[in-house]
Amino acid sequence: MKNFINLIVKSKLRTLVSVGVVACLAFSSTAFGASAELNRARSLNNSKEYKQASQLLFSLSKNSRYRREQAAIAYELAESLEGLGLIQSAVFQLIKAVRYGKGNVLSSSLEKLTKLAFLVNDDVGLNFALSKINISRFPADQKPVLYFRFGEAYLSVNRFKKAYKSFSKVPKSHYLYSKSRYMMGLAFSESGKLKESYRAFTQSSNARAEQGIVDNERVAALMGRARVLYHMKRWDNSLEAYRLIPRDSKYYHDMLFESAWAMLRSGKFRSALSNFHSLHSEYYQDYFYPEAALLRAIVYLYICKVEEVGKVLNYYENTYGKVGRKLKSYLRANPTPRTDITEYMKLVSELAYKQPADKESYEIPYIILRHLHRSSRVRSRGESVLNVEKEIAKIESMGDWANAQVGAVTKNSLVSRQKASLKRLGKALRAEMVKYNSELMGFSDQKELIKFELISSEKEQARKTLEGRDDFSEGSSKRKASRFSFTKNGYEYWPFQGEYWLDEIGNYHYLGASRCE
Repeated sequence: MKNFINLIVKSKLRTLVSVGVVACLAFSSTAFGASAELNRARSLNNSKEYKQASQLLFSLSKNSRYRREQAAIAYELAESLEGLGLIQSAVFQLIKAVRYGKGNVLSSSLEKLTKLAFLVNDDVGLNFALSKINISRFPADQKPVLYFRFGEAYLSVNRFKKAYKSFSKVPKSHYLYSKSRYMMGLAFSESGKLKESYRAFTQSSNARAEQGIVDNERVAALMGRARVLYHMKRWDNSLEAYRLIPRDSKYYHDMLFESAWAMLRSGKFRSALSNFHSLHSEYYQDYFYPEAALLRAIVYLYICKVEEVGKVLNYYENTYGKVGRKLKSYLRANPTPRTDITEYMKLVSELAYKQPADKESYEIPYIILRHLHRSSRVRSRGESVLNVEKEIAKIESMGDWANAQVGAVTKNSLVSRQKASLKRLGKALRAEMVKYNSELMGFSDQKELIKFELISSEKEQARKTLEGRDDFSEGSSKRKASRFSFTKNGYEYWPFQGEYWLDEIGNYHYLGASRCE
């Protein structure tokens, strides 16, 4: 008792009455009971008896006598749920452990929460963990992952300086080094530090050199470097960088489109047309690139291949004109995103099981759905929905455990989470489709302007032919002297602003000045 009193005095509790002593002794007895039960649950977890452990821990979590041990109980319950393969459910318990935990329980919970929330793409859990972390208290071997996660969080809210400083702390020996340098390149480019961005992308690609030429991380870094050179208006250098993208890379199609812009800016029209031929081949028929078709028409118009302009405009109308009308009609008929989610998840299911797509069975144009699936924002939210769906199905297959209280409560938590995930997915889908609809309306106006210019050019060409003054051939000195004039006459070119070229490329505006005079 003397040692017990001394302990309390040292903790700066200046008064001690008999009632207080009794209360402390009572808590000591309760805590001992909880610790014994916790040790039993830990033993069950260590023996991989996760169902028994989770049921015991769940009952402890509902017992008010063990209120002071709730953080440790929640952590152990998360261990059980992780062992059962219920990662999202484990995240829920870890959030509770972080909220109420202290000392070793808090640090262990934060470490696991950061890992599991990232694994199942749970932004809520991940952001909560990051808001509570004090990196200085973590072991040295765990810090690089935390620096990387902090950098991602800062980048997502446009705090670029903090982002690249955080990414810079990931050491070269760490497995996240290449990714950290790639993300640092994005942060630098967003803040206008192009030289630093180029250097970061180069470091990222070099770090993956031994993984082979088609390694996704390496190729992504090469794409980033080419885009920075484009933004620096070093057209030829950017083209050299784009040529490093291998044909069997998933980025090859993006490279064709993006390098076409660089070719146009440097006056390489026929090279650009070569890219457009590839972009408009049947192999890429499900890619959404309306601006590529119009840009191809403008190039033909500029080099006076007026007979080809009409063909491209017909292609645009047959492809994107129909898509635009169908999308506009769909948005009017479906003012809420409920059907958006159904259509998108149907596509995801077909792609996952590699089922042949019945493109006409979709209410949303198939080409729009595929483009939505390529959006990182939509795709990540769709993956979150699938993760929760899989866990609900897993619980339902677990027999007696699913019918027990722990299984029922865990499933109900997932159902609530599913509703929130679907809402976020629906919001992202609708926002993207409204944007695509607006873009298609703008492109339709551009198509009409090009069509008007085509008619005017045909009339002018016929008039000059009749007069015997055919001075507008492609190789004439007049053509060569003015070949760069198109870059100054009514075009608004894409400004590099980050990773997602297709989402951020600016619209170009055709003013209709004749090039064949």
